[in-house]
Amino acid sequence: MTIIHIAHATNIDLIDHISVLWKSLTLNNPDHQFALHLLHSIVDSSAVDKFKVDFEAVYPRVGLSTHYVDVSGMVYSNNFKHGTMATILRCVIPTVLSDIKKILYLDIDVLITGDLEPIWRLDCGETGLCLKSSIHPDWRMRDGYRCGNTGVMLMDLERLRSNGFVEKVLESNSQKSEEAQTLINRYAEGRYSDLAGNMNIFMCQDDAVYEDPIVYNIVGPKKPWNSSESDIQCDLWRSYRDIVISKKLQVTRGIGIGVLCYTTTNLGDWTQSAAALYVWWVYFDRPGTFREFIETCIATSKMGAYPITWINRDRISLATKPEGVDRVVILCNGWWMHTYKRLYNFIPPDWIRPIYISLHIAAPVLLTSSVCDYLRGYEPIGCRDSATVKLLMDRGVKAYFSGCLTMTLNLRDPKIGFTPHSRYKDKTVYLDYKCPPATRAVKLTQRIKTTDNSNLILTMQRCLDLLVAKQVYTVRLHVWLPLICNKAHIKLMNSSAGREFEKGDRDNHAKKTDRFTGLFETISTKSTLTCFKALLLNRTLYQIEKSM
Repeated sequence: MTIIHIAHATNIDLIDHISVLWKSLTLNNPDHQFALHLLHSIVDSSAVDKFKVDFEAVYPRVGLSTHYVDVSGMVYSNNFKHGTMATILRCVIPTVLSDIKKILYLDIDVLITGDLEPIWRLDCGETGLCLKSSIHPDWRMRDGYRCGNTGVMLMDLERLRSNGFVEKVLESNSQKSEEAQTLINRYAEGRYSDLAGNMNIFMCQDDAVYEDPIVYNIVGPKKPWNSSESDIQCDLWRSYRDIVISKKLQVTRGIGIGVLCYTTTNLGDWTQSAAALYVWWVYFDRPGTFREFIETCIATSKMGAYPITWINRDRISLATKPEGVDRVVILCNGWWMHTYKRLYNFIPPDWIRPIYISLHIAAPVLLTSSVCDYLRGYEPIGCRDSATVKLLMDRGVKAYFSGCLTMTLNLRDPKIGFTPHSRYKDKTVYLDYKCPPATRAVKLTQRIKTTDNSNLILTMQRCLDLLVAKQVYTVRLHVWLPLICNKAHIKLMNSSAGREFEKGDRDNHAKKTDRFTGLFETISTKSTLTCFKALLLNRTLYQIEKSM
C-alpha cells in the first residue's frame, strides 16, 4: 500500500489544532495509509511530547515523526499579513526530511473533504512544486509572474534538493525579510505545476467556482479557533473539533442502539433508516463493507458489542425496554409520523435517548404542549426542512435546519458493498412518475409489500441501481435527494405541473407542511453542498458520541 506523506509546520500556538485537520483527513480518506512529519520550532519538548501521546491515541495507524528546527538564523517579521514563524519552516522541508522523496504539505488551517490520492499522483515538474494559483488575475509577484498559494503544496523533495531549493530560499530570506509564500514563489518564478482548483479551495472566496472539493483552505486572518462568528467555514471546522474532543475509546456497558423500523408501504422510510445505519457505520470506523454491516445488523441485532433494538417509529411510545439495557441511543430522523389505533404514539419512553436530527413533522397536530415541553429537553432540534423549523420555533422550541441524513450517504464509496444491476445502465427510469406512452423506459415504484428489515438492503440496492441510470424522473424526495447528492442523472418532478420541480413549487405530497423547503435551495447551492453534508455528518457523529 502506498504511504501518503503529510507535512505540517507548527509553533506552540497552533499545535493543538492539528488533530482537527486530521479528523477531517481520516474521515474522508479511510482506506489510505499516512505518515505525518511535523516540523516545529517549539523549545518546550513537553508540549510536543503531549501532542504525540494525544495524537497517537486518536490516530494509531498514522506514523508520526516530529522534527525540531532551530529558526534563530532565519529572518522573520511579526508584521507579516499571511503567516507566522511556523510557516517559514516550509522552506527547509527538503533538508529536514532528507530521506523522504515526496511530501504533501498542508497548513494547519485546512480541512480535507475528499480523497487525497489524486493530488498525491500529480507530477511536480521541473520546479518540484505543485501549487494552486489564485483565480484573481491581479495576483502576481512584483516581477510579473504568477503566484501560487503555499498553504497546500505537493513537493517533490528529490527534485527540490537537486535544484538547491533550500539554499536559494534561505539566501533570499537573508537579503530581505519576506513571507514564506513570497520566498517559495520567488524560487518557482511562476513555473510550478498546477493543482486543480478543487485541490485547494479558498473558503468564502472561490468556493463557488469549483465542485468536488478535496481541500478547503481557511484563508485570511480570521480563523475558527480565534473567532466566535458562525459561518460555513467556522461551523465546519468546529464540527470536526467537537468529534476530536468527545471521542471515547471504550464500550459503555448498559447501552443499546436503536434503529427505526416501519409497517408502512413506502420504501423511502427505509432509506431514512439506511442513512442512519450509514452514520453508525462511519462512527464504528467503517468495518467491512456497508452492505456487510447492514446484513450483520439484521442477522445478529448487534452493532459491534452493542445490542440493537428495532423500534417501530409509529409505536415508539409503546416500545418495550430490552433486558440488560439501561438506555437505547437512537437517531430519530425522517418523517414523523403515522397514527396507530387513531393515536400519535409519541413521546418515547425515558429509557430511549433520542438524537433529533433531520426531523420532519408531517402533522402539526402532533406538537401538543406536552410534546413541545418534551422536545425542549433536546434543543436545538435538527430539522430536515425549513417548514419544520418554523413549526417548532412558532411553538417556542429551538430548532435549526440540519438537512436530511440521506444526503450523507456516499453511494460511490469503494466500501459501499453494493453492485449496480446491469439492467439499469444507460436506461431511462420513471419512478412513481407518469411514463410517456410507447417508451421502453423502466417503470418503478417505491411502494413495497413487505415490512421486514430486509428493506434496508432493498433500498440501498435501488439507490445503487439508479446511480448508473441514464436518467431518472421521480416525485420521491428520498429517491431524488441521496442520488442528486451523489451526482446521479435524476430530476425531481412536479407532478401537478408536469415539469421539473422549481424553486417556489409546493411539495407533491405534503401540502400542509412542505418537506422540500430548505432542501431544494441547499442542493441548488453546489459550492457549499460538500461542506453542508460534512457538517451534517459531523454534527450527528458528535451527538452520538455525547449520548453513548
